[in-house]
Amino acid sequence: MEFVRQNLIEMEGLVMLTLSKKSQISFEFIMIFTLVILALSGFIYIINIRLTEIRSEQESLVMKNLARNIENEVVLASSVNNNYVRRFDIPTKLLGKNYNLEIEDNVLVINLLQDNLSQKEYFTPLPLDVKGTFVRNINENTTDHCITKNDLDGIRISRNQASLDTNVTSVGIDDEFDVFISLNCVQNAKSIQVTVNYDPDSLKLLDDEVEPVVWSNINLKNYNPLFTGYHKILDYSKAAGKYIHNGRYTYGYLGKGCASGSGNIAKLRFKVLDTASPGVTKIQFDELFETQFDEENIRILDCSTNKFTVEGLPDTKNDAVIMIE
Repeated sequence: MEFVRQNLIEMEGLVMLTLSKKSQISFEFIMIFTLVILALSGFIYIINIRLTEIRSEQESLVMKNLARNIENEVVLASSVNNNYVRRFDIPTKLLGKNYNLEIEDNVLVINLLQDNLSQKEYFTPLPLDVKGTFVRNINENTTDHCITKNDLDGIRISRNQASLDTNVTSVGIDDEFDVFISLNCVQNAKSIQVTVNYDPDSLKLLDDEVEPVVWSNINLKNYNPLFTGYHKILDYSKAAGKYIHNGRYTYGYLGKGCASGSGNIAKLRFKVLDTASPGVTKIQFDELFETQFDEENIRILDCSTNKFTVEGLPDTKNDAVIMIE
């Protein structure tokens, strides 16, 4: 019996030793597995950080290259003669992301978007003074833009834009000045009709001196017109005198042919009244559609469809700002 008991004790010890070794092996395996997981997680984290950095560097590089291309367009425009027009395209997306472009105080701003929110911005000063701006919503139908240069307007970047430009920036009492209505980067335009408004207590429209800017107008032939001539003029100065008195004026004409590009289409002459107060005054495209003529602020007859625009076109507008001293 003593022999049997001794064997049982030895067998129990052997079993306990075996179990102890297995427990140690299992613990070591768990430790090694945990260390591998931690190391792998750290490696993946480092890789993700590096990929994020690389992605950010790529985005910065793409934004920088786009800015450089636009700067080159500005420099090229500055080196050519009067009445320069060049069409160029911008990308639909940047690395698969939506973006927008703006010109603010002669600084080009590229804004990369994520879920319609600003994710990253890139700023660069333009080498020269540039007017205009880019269309707000960039998509496959709005990537084409124009850069123009003429002696009156300087350099402008635009897409399907209407603008009011003056030959002066500041005026005094009883001074007279010109405002040019222009279309920039338009296609297949047959005619144009616009309504402008202004402060009738500060300015008087000299409607007898309103002139269409066309190639046949010798006095204005250097102002880069779009149309060679015109068939008729829509002038509401006499038919709607009360709208002039209230600071509203509608004007337009039908061109003899279809036009694409950029150019001035009409010249309006204003006089500063002696009742004018010093300060800033604006001449702007009217956004009220409540006249008896039911006209829109800007109407363009499209040659391809033979229909007038029915929405808020052009895509962008610039108003004239005058300082009365």
